[in-house]
Amino acid sequence: MRWIPPAAWLTPVRAQVLGKLWARPELTSLVDILAQDFDLELLLVGGAVRDLMLGRETQDLDFLVPCPPAKLLNLAEQLSASLSSTVIVLDPVRGVLRVCARDHQGIDLAALQGDTIEADLHRRDLTVNAILLNPQGELLDPFNGREDLEQKILRQVRPEVFGEDPLRILRCLRLAAALNFTIESQTQDSLRRHSPDLIEVAGERIHDELFKFLAWTDSTLIEQLRQSMALEGIWGVSHLEIPWPWLQQALNTQPQDDKEEGRGPRSEHAVLSTLAVLLFEIRKSPPGGKDWLDRLKLSGQELRFLQDWWRGADLLSEKTPSTPREIYRFRKVVGKAGNGLLDFAHCQAFLGHASSQDIDRLRSGLGAHDSELRVDPMPLTGKELCSHLGKKPGKWVGPVLRELETAWVCREVQDVEELLALSASLV
Repeated sequence: MRWIPPAAWLTPVRAQVLGKLWARPELTSLVDILAQDFDLELLLVGGAVRDLMLGRETQDLDFLVPCPPAKLLNLAEQLSASLSSTVIVLDPVRGVLRVCARDHQGIDLAALQGDTIEADLHRRDLTVNAILLNPQGELLDPFNGREDLEQKILRQVRPEVFGEDPLRILRCLRLAAALNFTIESQTQDSLRRHSPDLIEVAGERIHDELFKFLAWTDSTLIEQLRQSMALEGIWGVSHLEIPWPWLQQALNTQPQDDKEEGRGPRSEHAVLSTLAVLLFEIRKSPPGGKDWLDRLKLSGQELRFLQDWWRGADLLSEKTPSTPREIYRFRKVVGKAGNGLLDFAHCQAFLGHASSQDIDRLRSGLGAHDSELRVDPMPLTGKELCSHLGKKPGKWVGPVLRELETAWVCREVQDVEELLALSASLV
């Protein structure tokens, strides 16, 4: 093994990040216990080393312990007692433990996969994730991952990695999006070749990685998603009707986070709106929208957002709401999906009905300020309505209240007296 000394790679920024990492008391204790009691090293590997090389702090710590799985599993109880922490077995086959620290995220320990450290690194997915750091500050980088980090490239360790675990396809795309990296051409070919294997991956795992990708994506990375054919693989089909130009056009016109400055990902509503565009045509295709959506294991809240988004899009494709009543109806239909929908409303899929002025007016109608629609609640209850009209409560109350609320929000009435007068005519 050729270890790279600290002097060859440790810049002041990296030294600062590394110092904060090793300053965690439970980590220092873990290093000492493994070395003194069991003659084992704790080797930092994977995303934590990658982020360290990029000068980024991370809470996601994965360590390699160079011993067989059975030996590491047998240490779980002793480590728990020595550290006064809970130690959980995450994978009894591969020998993966999690030390549950009190004030931080857990620390994951994995036994050696293969006969040597180099063999373990050879099993990993990308060169930038196959760099290892020992407690002395020395690096092991057998696949030149540091060079790929400098060039902002994601490169497979070997062509078979995506076939071994197809979810790595989405992880690669997600990492490209989060880091603003380019996927190397042969790696992109491997993504495409193994994309049909995604049909075998559980929907819950697909959901998590796809949403993480969409949280960071932009028009360039959407093109990488298209080229990978990962979506076709997720649903096990050869072709999907996806409005790629529409989506790229919309993402080009939306403000993007500056990933170089470490800003956060896009909002949950922006992620769901992007997903709504991806599935815009799919939802209409056989075997039916529900089957397509079931594959992603969406929560009830996520599903409602998508359905409201699509109903609002159908309204916009027919006619741009212009009167207060039309704007109010639009607001009732789209709910929380409204602003996310309007980020895409100028695209050609809406047949060009909505001008920028129309969109601004609709966006104002969705908000609580500067709106032509009234936002304060209607000053009349169902009980007061029944008392005024001298009628018993019944099915008639709901429709009358909804019409009164519409008149109130649209400023067609100004006070309680006018509401009561209108209610008499409605009944």
